[in-house]
Amino acid sequence: MINIETLSRVEQILKRTLEGLYGGEVKEFASRMKNSKDADKQKEFYIEMVHILYSKSQDESNQQLLNIGMDLCDDFIQFYKRAKLEGNTNADSLLLSPFIDFPNIEGSKLLSKYMSLIEASIAYKSALNSLDYMLVFESSKNVLLSGYEFIDGIIPFIIACRSEDSITNNKVESIFRYSFKSKIEDLNNKTYDGEFQLFKKISNNNFRNALAHRTLFHDRDNNIIIYNDRDKEFKIDIVTYTAYATVCSYIPFSYMLFVIIHCFIIQYPNDIYLLPERIQKVIK
Repeated sequence: MINIETLSRVEQILKRTLEGLYGGEVKEFASRMKNSKDADKQKEFYIEMVHILYSKSQDESNQQLLNIGMDLCDDFIQFYKRAKLEGNTNADSLLLSPFIDFPNIEGSKLLSKYMSLIEASIAYKSALNSLDYMLVFESSKNVLLSGYEFIDGIIPFIIACRSEDSITNNKVESIFRYSFKSKIEDLNNKTYDGEFQLFKKISNNNFRNALAHRTLFHDRDNNIIIYNDRDKEFKIDIVTYTAYATVCSYIPFSYMLFVIIHCFIIQYPNDIYLLPERIQKVIK
């Protein structure tokens, strides 16, 4: 299912993901593993990366966000596991969505949207460290829009895993052409209440359109974001806005963790006990 070329791409993207989340420490470790042909070294790479992604926080202020990210990863793992157990033939398309198009849907793979979100996330975190107001605000808009574009791209892969036998292949394929609003409605209607709650909570079609058309600004006197879509004005408080932007910056590590865990399981099925205990419980 996963060939050597795909595994190599997974590792490249994983390193970039980790660099964006943790910076130089992980970048240095990843460089030591680069191009290693030693099987034990490769296994060490996977295990170390999973443990760093799943349980490590640079400081306590990040832990809540990392917990949100881990919950999203759990969603992906459980959703994929259920789809596989149900014999859904589209399950592996979700796992490989960064690298391989959905059958008969050219250009549907998520690599470009994923990398755009990674780059926006790195820029956003750098801006936060700079304490430059305009830099933070501009980068927050970029990470939000990139986050929504990634969600827009992955929803059809999710829905395809939940589609009933009565839904034809043409119907599944048509989901990729839906508007963002229709995709969100499908996500709400065709997944269980607790599944992908993060995507459901932060996805707002009017807000996404305003970001895309740059029709929003920060009313600093009242500390709210005012945005327009289709000649209507909306408002969102700055705390919620900032929370959405920050959460979007953690989506990449959640998703790539889901991918890397299953790459590890496929290559080393007898070594699942080396994974963090929480992951073992979710997988079983």
